Amino acid sequence: MPSLHSRKWCPISFSVPGPDEDGGPENDVPGSCLYIMEKFMEKVTSAYQDQGQFEGFIHTSSETSFRKSWYRHSLPPPPYVLDPGYQPAGIHSQAVLGGGSHLCISALGHGTYCFDTASREWSHAGDLMLPINGMADDIWRIHYPPDWDSYGITNVISLGAGRFCIVKFFETMQVGTYCFGEPVVDDIFAVFTGVELLPSRAKGDKLNGNGKCKWRRGIRMVQHMSKVHVLAGYTTIEVVF
Repeated sequence: MPSLHSRKWCPISFSVPGPDEDGGPENDVPGSCLYIMEKFMEKVTSAYQDQGQFEGFIHTSSETSFRKSWYRHSLPPPPYVLDPGYQPAGIHSQAVLGGGSHLCISALGHGTYCFDTASREWSHAGDLMLPINGMADDIWRIHYPPDWDSYGITNVISLGAGRFCIVKFFETMQVGTYCFGEPVVDDIFAVFTGVELLPSRAKGDKLNGNGKCKWRRGIRMVQHMSKVHVLAGYTTIEVVF
């Protein structure tokens, strides 16, 4: 693979598998992609003056060769880096959506932005942050039975490609049974819920020249199956298959 355009001090990466893992004869279809981005981006006055803080390596063919190889591309930084009042802020979380059609990042104080890998353009997806590092309850409002007392522990596990597993722990009490004035625990269990982040379109609040609402890129959450696992006694979960 070619060298980076510039040195990365604290990078994050996005891996997007291609349609042909072995780089087969589909020469007009890009293969696997690896995107590398500086976690703490410096302020720039123009995307063209950016010093390679965001770049991609794409396994594809060139105009002069039918044989696929890795090619590097300097990509535009997210729009908030171009803001005159921008102060360096770290990227809080990231995800790959739509099988690689979009890369999403959440930056502290700036919200969530999506990068379209086909058009190579950024769009503001909203002020909410991606549900990483304990922020799932702010975005995913999953309703549980009222008699389930939360243990106060919520874990979010990234499964790749914009898919996550939310693990939340609960306990139920024995009705009418007390020990030293405190209710007695009946069961302790964990609830596993699969969720998926997908790009969506929502109407904006601005009108274009034809008097119609513009469409803007957003994020929608799809909730999948949930499973309950009852813990035997006070044991913990060590491995999930």
